[in-house]
Amino acid sequence: MYWVSTMILNFFMPPVLDDALGFDLDLRTRFGRRTDRDFSAATNDNRYDFLTRIRVGKSFEFNNGWTGYAQYQFTNDLRWGFPNNGSVTDSDLFQGYLQHKTEGSDFKVGRQQMKVGSERLIGFSDWSNRARSFDAVRWQKSKFDSFGGAVAGASMQSKFGLSTVIYKHDQIQSGSVDHYTVDHWTSGKVMGLAYDLDGALQAGRNGGRDQRAWAFHAQLGKDLSSKSKVSLRWDAASGGAATASSDHSFDNLYPSNHKFFGLMDMMTWRNMDQVAAEINHSCGEKMDFTARVCRNWLHDSHDAWYGSHGVNQWSGGTYVDPTGASGRDLGWEYNVESNWKKSHSESVLFGLGVFKPGSFVTAISGPTKQQVYGTISYSVKF
Repeated sequence: MYWVSTMILNFFMPPVLDDALGFDLDLRTRFGRRTDRDFSAATNDNRYDFLTRIRVGKSFEFNNGWTGYAQYQFTNDLRWGFPNNGSVTDSDLFQGYLQHKTEGSDFKVGRQQMKVGSERLIGFSDWSNRARSFDAVRWQKSKFDSFGGAVAGASMQSKFGLSTVIYKHDQIQSGSVDHYTVDHWTSGKVMGLAYDLDGALQAGRNGGRDQRAWAFHAQLGKDLSSKSKVSLRWDAASGGAATASSDHSFDNLYPSNHKFFGLMDMMTWRNMDQVAAEINHSCGEKMDFTARVCRNWLHDSHDAWYGSHGVNQWSGGTYVDPTGASGRDLGWEYNVESNWKKSHSESVLFGLGVFKPGSFVTAISGPTKQQVYGTISYSVKF
């Protein structure tokens, strides 16, 4: 919470502040244009988004071996399109923590950004304008990592990869969420192929129901040259309409979804099957290029279609058919992206995505059109 981090800094800074290390400044603007978000030919929901983010941070050094960091964030989301325009502004302390580092040990308390493992369960979510920070205590030592706050857990690194246990508690309308997620992530190379594997099991209670869910990721990649590589990926996560006694829809907690499941953010690691092929090419030290194609399905036809922002919606409601009669076929997504590192502090990102809907979408919303999304982002850090 805001007052917790503010109280910590106010308590420690005045008597022991030794020397200011200076300010840092992080600016980002992003423009996006999305057509036919709900795929419906009968609804005009084309939309423009202009997103602005400003972060100002300051580091502190103390006499007793502690350091501190405070970072203010201002965001503005400006949108315009049919049927209305709007603007949302947010201003807050984004980070505010104390840190004590010794050889092989790192202790941090306060509001902070956190990522664990592959970020499929806990990550920065930096693509979103507000991104994510946690009020937490975190201690890392050698191959061990523990953290506590709104979400708590621990990780251990071994020769077999990173094993993590995460506990989540939340209050929802139908009760409380108390479930545990066990995850194992490993990556490496074998026979000239780069592999990346991630699997998770989830159990506990969710709104008075037993939570039993799972998720899986597998990826193989190969270097085509010193500048190009290709990869194939399969992602899956359990789903299922909740009953009075059980829920099998995987909860992927607080992830960085955007970089995993497609530029258009229509998929997330929940009730999904996705097969994807990707090629990456470096055009030198300052520019790289990525092309991606994704084939998407629901894992369980009775559960909803989830995206990065929750259940995907159309003008008539949400994309879900509890009967399962609409099938599982979500369709194809095609992406091209390019990142230009203009200088050591400036970067420009270009992206274009097309989502071609499948039979599930058509069964829900009727005659469909493909959805198109284009974006350009400029970032500078001082």
